[in-house]
Amino acid sequence: MYLKSLQLENFRNYAYNKFDFIPGVNIILGENAIGKTNILEAVHMMTGTGSFRSAKKADMIMWKEPYSILKASVVSRERDFELELNMPLKGTPYSKVNGVKKPVTKGLSDVLACTVFAPDDLFIVSAGPSMRRDFMDRALKQLRPNYASLLLKYQKLMDGKNKILKNWETAPQFRDILPDYTEKMAMLSAQIIAYRHNFIQAIEPIAQTVQSEISSGRELLCLKYKTISTVTDTGADFETIFNEIMLHARKHELAEIASGVCLTGIHKDDIEIELGGRSAKGSASQGQTRTAALSLKLAEHSLFYKVNGEYPVLLLDDVFSELDEKRRDYIMSKTQAGQVIITSCYEEGDRFPDSANIIRPFAGGYHNHIQ
Repeated sequence: MYLKSLQLENFRNYAYNKFDFIPGVNIILGENAIGKTNILEAVHMMTGTGSFRSAKKADMIMWKEPYSILKASVVSRERDFELELNMPLKGTPYSKVNGVKKPVTKGLSDVLACTVFAPDDLFIVSAGPSMRRDFMDRALKQLRPNYASLLLKYQKLMDGKNKILKNWETAPQFRDILPDYTEKMAMLSAQIIAYRHNFIQAIEPIAQTVQSEISSGRELLCLKYKTISTVTDTGADFETIFNEIMLHARKHELAEIASGVCLTGIHKDDIEIELGGRSAKGSASQGQTRTAALSLKLAEHSLFYKVNGEYPVLLLDDVFSELDEKRRDYIMSKTQAGQVIITSCYEEGDRFPDSANIIRPFAGGYHNHIQ
């Protein structure tokens, strides 16, 4: 799987630009604030799973323009694909695959996948639960396309339930439908928990290998998926997990009504990360947490290959400046099999292959050449 070209129209700071890539290593060089990350964001948008920067649609469309259009030529499953993503400022985005109109998520995610490693990802271990959930969700949306629709349905139900909880005193008739929302959320939660459980089970041994290699065997990394407290075994069957979620919901029903908000649910899930038998959060050094974050991201990359037989496109957003020489060298040694697109501010000291494709973006266009 690799990206051959990317065309941007009214996307961020690019009015109209086209970038060409090679199957191997591609380096986007330039000063800060020139728009290097915007290119990686556009590539990721072509997976159909949204922006890795959690940006709103309006933020990605060039100021005062009514739309943005992204186009990509991709080789996937040994076939050529022409992808297009249309984002109107007002209206619903849609995609085209080889000229055929498709739903955005399903259409694009069937063709292109990306693993992103950005500076913020170095804080996966030390940050709050939302960042680790985002790590799981982003990976699963690409590994299991049905997962995205489950999350969307759950979010819509939770938004509806929160609205009822907030306003039931002025509209008491809506309180009667709360149990229906709770049951539907529990059904979706049981399915989402199964996906997340299987993901952690699959990625843990791969991440352990990476961690061991970088630390010379000194650190054992362990992952534990944490969800609703009444769920005793996240690997149990659907009915068992559903009943345990409903038990938890009933226990918190009155508290939710009193507080006017959903207090419990899979939207608060977390991954507990241990190094050497101790919780990494709070006890691990900066070097250890960065190694653990690197292990998780490279494990995600390898897991996609294990499941699909193709490496996703690896996007490295200026992380080399945040890593020491040993970790930079390790990344480059492990990414030779697939396509890599790297943003960097500095040429001096960066150990890139002589055959790398160098891209130098600027406001009016870009320079692109293979060394």
